[in-house]
Amino acid sequence: MTKKEFNITGMDCNGCANTITNSVSKLEGIKKIEVDYKTGKARIEYDKKKINTDEIIKKIEALGYKAK
Repeated sequence: MTKKEFNITGMDCNGCANTITNSVSKLEGIKKIEVDYKTGKARIEYDKKKINTDEIIKKIEALGYKAK
């Protein structure tokens, strides 16, 4: 299992964090996700054989946020 922290910009409330959490957690290979809008960070645990960071970032950005 791989753990990575992403910096996310554009979140301004807990609803934003929930939107990202709900959407990203549905991706195949995502094991755990914690999003904190106050710090602008998302900690994601995933199976790198099933998904990569580019796919995770693409999903977050499709929701209207910036991630790196």
